Amino acid sequence: MGLSVKLRQWMPLALATASVAGPAAAADMPVKAVKQEQAASAWTSTADIDFRFFSWERTSGNPAGEPNQKGTQFYMPIGVSTSGQLSEAWKLDLNARGGYVNTSRSADPGDGIYRSAGVGTTTDTVTGFTITYLNMNGIVPFYSLNLNLPTGKSNLGGFQPIARTDPDLVDIPAFGVGFNHAHTLGTNVALAPNTVLTLSAGYTNRGAFDRDRGGFGLPAPGSERFSPGSNFALSAGLGTVLGALTLNGNVAASWDTPATIDGVEVMKTGFNILLTGAGSYKWSDTQTSTVNVSYAHTERNSIQGIFGPPLVPEAADSNSDIFSTNLEHRVTVSQVAQIFGRLGYLHRSANSYDPATLTFVPAKDKVSVGGGARYALNDKMLLNGRIERFWVDEKPYPANPTPEQKFEGWMVSLGTMVKF
Repeated sequence: MGLSVKLRQWMPLALATASVAGPAAAADMPVKAVKQEQAASAWTSTADIDFRFFSWERTSGNPAGEPNQKGTQFYMPIGVSTSGQLSEAWKLDLNARGGYVNTSRSADPGDGIYRSAGVGTTTDTVTGFTITYLNMNGIVPFYSLNLNLPTGKSNLGGFQPIARTDPDLVDIPAFGVGFNHAHTLGTNVALAPNTVLTLSAGYTNRGAFDRDRGGFGLPAPGSERFSPGSNFALSAGLGTVLGALTLNGNVAASWDTPATIDGVEVMKTGFNILLTGAGSYKWSDTQTSTVNVSYAHTERNSIQGIFGPPLVPEAADSNSDIFSTNLEHRVTVSQVAQIFGRLGYLHRSANSYDPATLTFVPAKDKVSVGGGARYALNDKMLLNGRIERFWVDEKPYPANPTPEQKFEGWMVSLGTMVKF
């Protein structure tokens, strides 16, 4: 087997499990689903680990009297998975993922009001399995169970809540939730040799956990028992391969039960619609482009009325619509090496409240550009690296008052994947 063949064998696995190539994974799915009926592979296992470092700074738009804000995050995700057939009819996939995160956020210069803080902790651990039935011609039903084990840190004390960071600036904005169990029942249906329809229904039971209680200042005044409520979801996706072009589209709808604090209903998130699409085009044996898009809309939440429960619809929609897209182009430069470049864009619209109210959320834009490389040491180990520069622009918040804020940052990632 030539080394170039080994590199090609690594790519679907790397794209499916490494966050450095998340959009490409969706574009690979139709091929996998069509071939799933005929899968007859032996048991295989993989392990992967990344070392990611983020650094960001607010470069303009400090509210009156506030110092500059900046922060860092070191994140080390670790994952293991194994896959194989239990029999001619049944295939089993097992997975587990956890890691460690250390986040700091600082006020420069700090004083008695604006302070700095850091949090270092293991992340929550996600583990589960998918079992697939293979002996139905053209129909591949599956069931997945995923568990969130609360090995992170949900209840922060003192000034630690300062370390929680905008998810557009770092990978891990918060540090833990409760015990969740998520169930998905679905099926892949082969409409044609190159076209697959995927239908699924899901239920997630999100367990209660202790978290620090918000107040008018820091340090955190205490803790509260928060139960986020359960989530129900339905989704339908279609994937097809047309020669060098691979296309995927998916629509998902989800809704929640009410969330409670110390047993009292406080909010219910509105009905959510998520649209996603991905396309991949293979220009030649050495060059492939992938584009990924998503759009999310959430209806009005239900909140406590003036005198508390029962919950009532909020006056306007406090949720923002979110659109994101990114483009990746990959080039195989040798038998064992591949380079790639990536462009990304995210837009969060302003919510429906009047800008003069405290419930208003302003619009935000994020642009990112980066690239990296993948290198197959052999047919057992793949190395990868990535660097990214990003810019975030958040529009003014008149009610606060907060001017237009701009942020800049870097992300550097080094990782490896091993098959055994």
